Amino acid sequence: MRASIIIAAHNEGDRLWRTVASCVETSAGLDCEIVVGDDASWDGSVEETQQRFPQVRVVRHDERKGASPTKNLGARHARGETLVFLDGHTKPEPGAIERLIEDVERLKGDAIITPTVTGLCVTRWKTLDHQQGHGYSLELERLDCAWQPLDSLRPHPHRGRLFYECPALIGCAFAVHRELYDDLRGFDPHMLCWGVEDLDFGLKSWLMGHPILHDPEPVIGHRFQQRFDNFEVPIEQLIVNQLRLARKNFTEAVWSEWLERCRNRNSGTLTNHPEGLWARVWQLFTDLRPSAEHERAHLLARRVHDEFWFANRFDLPWPKLQSQCFEPSFRSMESGEADPSPSPSPSPSPSPSPPPCECKVTGITPTDANVCFGKDVTFTAQGEHLDAVTWSAPGGTPDTGTGNTFTTKWESTGLQTITASCCDTTASTDVRVIKVTFNEDPIRVGFTIPVNESTMVYFSWCTCDPPLMVNQVSLEIGGVASRISLETVGRDIRTGRIDFSVMGKEATPKIKPNGDTTIKSIVGGCECESIDVIVIVPKRVMRPYPQANDDVTPVNVVLNNTTSPARWDLRPGEVWLATIWIQWLTVIVEDQFEEVLHRMYQGAEVHEKFGRKLYLSINQRISEVGAYLDPVGIDSSPAVSEVLENSNAARDWPSEPTEPMRPADNVVQRFAVTVGGHSLEGGIRRRLFWSPPNRVEVRWP
Repeated sequence: MRASIIIAAHNEGDRLWRTVASCVETSAGLDCEIVVGDDASWDGSVEETQQRFPQVRVVRHDERKGASPTKNLGARHARGETLVFLDGHTKPEPGAIERLIEDVERLKGDAIITPTVTGLCVTRWKTLDHQQGHGYSLELERLDCAWQPLDSLRPHPHRGRLFYECPALIGCAFAVHRELYDDLRGFDPHMLCWGVEDLDFGLKSWLMGHPILHDPEPVIGHRFQQRFDNFEVPIEQLIVNQLRLARKNFTEAVWSEWLERCRNRNSGTLTNHPEGLWARVWQLFTDLRPSAEHERAHLLARRVHDEFWFANRFDLPWPKLQSQCFEPSFRSMESGEADPSPSPSPSPSPSPSPPPCECKVTGITPTDANVCFGKDVTFTAQGEHLDAVTWSAPGGTPDTGTGNTFTTKWESTGLQTITASCCDTTASTDVRVIKVTFNEDPIRVGFTIPVNESTMVYFSWCTCDPPLMVNQVSLEIGGVASRISLETVGRDIRTGRIDFSVMGKEATPKIKPNGDTTIKSIVGGCECESIDVIVIVPKRVMRPYPQANDDVTPVNVVLNNTTSPARWDLRPGEVWLATIWIQWLTVIVEDQFEEVLHRMYQGAEVHEKFGRKLYLSINQRISEVGAYLDPVGIDSSPAVSEVLENSNAARDWPSEPTEPMRPADNVVQRFAVTVGGHSLEGGIRRRLFWSPPNRVEVRWP
């Protein structure tokens, strides 16, 4: 088999199967396998990966061993000629794996190959091109590491391909031939938990005469993290790993000097270990020392360089042959006695420091914004190289995010804060979340009333929470704005109430029963809540009341030489319908949507269209006639006029009749109805006839 991709993992969550998916996708067509080394994961990530990718082989530890033993476990079970090591949270870009394999084969397995390592946004599973790492330095005195720019590395051309010498190895992504891996004794299976295993493997390679070469062409994204989120690293175990590296790779004098310096750096206290940090470190190191001594003998017998050559090759200040080495008593160094003056203990880093970051956040827009309750609002980071920006919006939905823009919303009102961070730069801004609630929805407003040259004005209101922000809310007309006019008439900072008036200008079409005009509340330039507005007009007479063919109890009194408050001088034999106005009448009117007309329309007019006139032409507003309080029933339910039992109850009689109603007369009257200046479709008809003796009946056909 040409190659094996080895992925070491412990509780990686969904990052593990995403890593495997990227490997499967980018290695398609290659003769290679994928081996997952499971360091006793218990979060189900390995099982999910096996379910998604049955072709993946899994080898595992039953109990936690650490990164170095797990990588070595995967390598021992791998069948490929080239071993490609990846962390369980990496994303190889297309062509990266094939390029690494080609590089190893081109160099005939004589070198370790490292790719360009970028940051990786795991939420979007996207590499961050602005955050790239190339060379990795190693300082031998404290075993500190740092990224180096590409132009600081020594070029190493080989067979038409340009490589660069890299002082140290970062273990998240590299390739090595199987024979070289075995010759270097692989990853140390006795290193504890996490850390130093990659530095140890890379230093062994250099001292054995096999360089670490960097190829900038292949790109692999890596999740860099500022703290451990899936396991803990005891500080004493990290220091033990440093001791194993130094003991295996340093000559005796350098080892002695380095050991004393390491002890001085790590002589503080340790929780749950009253003997102190250094005593605990030395105990753990001593327990595993035989395996380190065995590997040391193998390496020193075969290596072609020493640590002095390495320091000179990469311009390190220590160790130097020409300097006088400090020669402490080896017995005292190995005694494990605590230093009387403790110094701070180093804290392990969960991963190598990220490559140099060019991301810089200088601000956020919008700044100091007013936003709507429950409405999405998008913020944009200002600055340079902003793909790696992380967002925090406590109380928002969502409350975190990544990228140069971030969309969230809040379901609580008041002051909120949103923060954008990238590398060591941060910007924050406050936002005020405002909720607007309208009193009613929809608003039904009438059209004009030209009869008395007035305009129908409808009053309503909305409320703002928090009340102090009431002046930050504006009202606007949306949709077909020509249908209404809108005016804000008052604001109350104590209650957050906004009063406004609406006037109808143009009727809403019948085909738009839900309206096509809105009133919008605007906060910070964005629309919050809105309500529909429907402009209604009287359309037609729905029906008179009583219904057709129902007899009406006559209340009209035929006057014939009788005395009444409404009596005129009558000639003998003439009959006058003197109390016609006390006949009650209810008319129900529909709007354009065939619904009962809204109560705001008051003051209907009923006109006689044609037919024989009696003593009065009914061309005045019925509501002004004393016997009729609301005769046309303009309301949500029919209204009934007051019924007068006899002529004595009548008031405000009309002018003197001009023509009497004689016996056996049969009169049909037809009336038109006008409401608010709008003539209605349909009409009203009634029949008047005289039934002897001296009785007039009114019927509605």
